[in-house]
Amino acid sequence: MSLASIILVGLSASYPIPGVYFELDFAQGPVAGSSSPRTALIIGNKTTAGSATIETVVYGPTSSTPVQTEADVISLFGTGSQIHRAYLRFTAINPTTQLNYICVAESGGANASTTQTIATTATSNGNCRVWCGQDFVDTQISLGDTASVIAANIVLSVNSQTRWPVTAAAVAGVVTYTARNAGPEGNWIRMQALITPATGTIGTTTTLTTNSFLSGGTTADNNTNALATIKNTRYYTIVSCDSDATNLGRLVTQINSDAQPTVGIRQRGFAGSMDTVANVITLATGQNAARLEVIAGAACDMQPLEIAANNAALYSLLESGAAVGVARKNFSNFPASAADATLWQVLPGRNGIGGSPTTAQIVSMLNNGVTPIAISTSGASYLVKRVTTHCLNGSVPDFRVRDPHKVSVCDYWGDDAVALTQLQFGGKDLLPDVAQGQPPPPSIAVMPSLWGGALKGLVSLYGNAGQFQNTANILATAIVQKEVSPPNRLSALFQLTPVDIADQFALLALQTG
Repeated sequence: MSLASIILVGLSASYPIPGVYFELDFAQGPVAGSSSPRTALIIGNKTTAGSATIETVVYGPTSSTPVQTEADVISLFGTGSQIHRAYLRFTAINPTTQLNYICVAESGGANASTTQTIATTATSNGNCRVWCGQDFVDTQISLGDTASVIAANIVLSVNSQTRWPVTAAAVAGVVTYTARNAGPEGNWIRMQALITPATGTIGTTTTLTTNSFLSGGTTADNNTNALATIKNTRYYTIVSCDSDATNLGRLVTQINSDAQPTVGIRQRGFAGSMDTVANVITLATGQNAARLEVIAGAACDMQPLEIAANNAALYSLLESGAAVGVARKNFSNFPASAADATLWQVLPGRNGIGGSPTTAQIVSMLNNGVTPIAISTSGASYLVKRVTTHCLNGSVPDFRVRDPHKVSVCDYWGDDAVALTQLQFGGKDLLPDVAQGQPPPPSIAVMPSLWGGALKGLVSLYGNAGQFQNTANILATAIVQKEVSPPNRLSALFQLTPVDIADQFALLALQTG
């Protein structure tokens, strides 16, 4: 008796191109490492100082204009640009994963900015410290320095910080800080300035004493053309320097389209947000995608692009096992060990615990597809739990693929299954399984049982490595068959169950005497 055909999206019975087609569907069933290299791609803006061609050229270690060092990044994309800042965050953690870059045309809107006003002449020596994000620079104040002199010296100090995402200019004691890149992403740059010792002691004061965002950046850029350039090319880890919902929607649509069987390019996207809890939840649920992660970093003093690059670098390094030799799946309460701490470079924001999301807000974010960063009672920042933005089935909560390792483990298995099939069975003839007692097929032929045996062996390998659970059930429910239409197709169905991660330990103690 012939079984019903196993249907893959876009792979009709009339599709004629030979190949190995793998469809990976997440959150299936009732509701309740790899042979392929995994490179990364940063999508963002350059400054006018950068020489890179926008939107139509992907740069990397093997491009015609190779990018291998920070100097290369600065030459192509400009110092302090979105891409430069993301590069710094990524490579500070992960020097292993190959990085590629593509420029989106910069916004045609305004640059975000803020001002600092210096008042009166200094009556003694002191110091003005200016923070930009997690970084700071000091400017010496000397007895007799006028407001204009102090402001001019601050400008020199700030503009010497060529990695910063802002530049400074001063007029009559007023320092203006302007984002290097135009558009609303600059509105998430935090700055603060303080004079020491106490301002009354040195006789001058400063504004911008509150750790606050720049403002006035307008008009989001548009990633459409850059996405068209990378269409159908695999960059497994894609870092978006843009937290705009429209641009993220375009990225998710393309990632999902490329993951279809007839393309077979499985990738993941990462974005950051410094917005309010309500707004970041709206951003994540609006995408509701297993292949997208949105990190909420308002508790720290980084830009969205920086927190996205930071976490993407961390995940890609540890998932591959490059750092410790064992593929990491559980990132809850990271850093959870001294070894983890060497890879965690997110400082707590200067607002301290007061800038951390509350327990209720953390619960809401986790249940709505947001990865939160919080501040512990000891004052350290930490990653609460890593989640995908997939949290809804229609309007009903659906957490079956909340844990991102379920995506990466299945992607690894899929890559291995495709590579195994191409290596062992490519170029062979197709025969039905022979009856018991009949002679085996010639070596130039493949049968359902041969291909199925190889795939089941791969399942067992993953099970033995702790990547799958309930391996016996995966094997027992697997279906491998020769199709009737078209007759030159073998099809297989495997219900993969990646291992769970140990998130919670509930201990009840009863004192009885």
